[in-house]
Amino acid sequence: MKFGIIGGIGPVSTVDYYNGIIANCLNAGKSYPELVINSIDMNRMCSYFEKEDYNNVLSVIVSALYNLKEAGADYAAIASNTPHIIFDEIKKYSPLPLVSIVEQTCKYIADKGYKKVLFLGTAFTMKSGLYAKSLKKFGIATIIPRPDDIETIHGLIFPNLENGIVIAEDKAKMIAVSEKYIKEFNIEAVILGCTEIPLMIKEGDMSVPVINTTQIHIDAISALLTNEKDSTEFDSVYCNVKYLENKNAVLLTWKKFACFENYRKPTSFALELMKKYPVSSFIIDARNGFEDEKADVEWGFSWLLPEMSRTDCKTVTFVMNEVQDDIEEEMDMWTAEFSKYFKVVKTDNFKEA
Repeated sequence: MKFGIIGGIGPVSTVDYYNGIIANCLNAGKSYPELVINSIDMNRMCSYFEKEDYNNVLSVIVSALYNLKEAGADYAAIASNTPHIIFDEIKKYSPLPLVSIVEQTCKYIADKGYKKVLFLGTAFTMKSGLYAKSLKKFGIATIIPRPDDIETIHGLIFPNLENGIVIAEDKAKMIAVSEKYIKEFNIEAVILGCTEIPLMIKEGDMSVPVINTTQIHIDAISALLTNEKDSTEFDSVYCNVKYLENKNAVLLTWKKFACFENYRKPTSFALELMKKYPVSSFIIDARNGFEDEKADVEWGFSWLLPEMSRTDCKTVTFVMNEVQDDIEEEMDMWTAEFSKYFKVVKTDNFKEA
């Protein structure tokens, strides 16, 4: 699985996501995860939120999600709390399933049994009532600072903390504001509802537990990556590979020209399916074209096909349109190489294949 992250809001916490997800995966005994980051302009996004220009926020975020999909991501997350103000709209238009920081944090708070929490975040998020609305469904009360304290907290986040600069005096101010509400409202825990606040506030800094939304989000993403079940299908903008159980076959469908990892990953996935399942036939749908980089051809001939020959696969079928002159030589070359290991069949339709 490849996971996509919309980052840059802000850049420093995006680094925490990257490092945290990798650390979690390695600690779980897995390999390094495949991550794609689309870093967007924080200043541009903040200007939209200041004007409550949510249409442009939606446009930027959804465009970034399409970029992540184009890069091969299977799932995605927004590494920031504030854009979740319009999460329902984003989810509606997203081309990828999303892991929500708000949803994961609310589940965490409910599991902990807290009934009254203080929320700290950017002014945009605090004024929106984002967490208050979501936590209410769990019977949890959310205290939002008063307007003057909202501005104080926002000023402690921007610009220094957003740029990873932690100032001791600013930390003391944030703690002092929080402790005022903790005592006044008998707060049980404090939500660090901006992904940069955990750079400043740590567990033990306040008289009640702190809820690190950044770490909760990182843990949820990591769990998705480490608990990934064996898949029988691979899909990208270049290729689709699936196991056809009722046909004892693996079907590989090329969508457009691919090279290097975009070529080798789906073909290697097809090989893994042949190793796992009783596959007697490998069907290659090349009606959208069939051409390769020289390095990929050499890789296929020297490693991929010999490995496939060690499986139970007996027949390779090419589904093709009428072969054009410019690729006829290449087709003959592949046919000859496949014929060293398998029976090769050519057809112009999937039903016959």
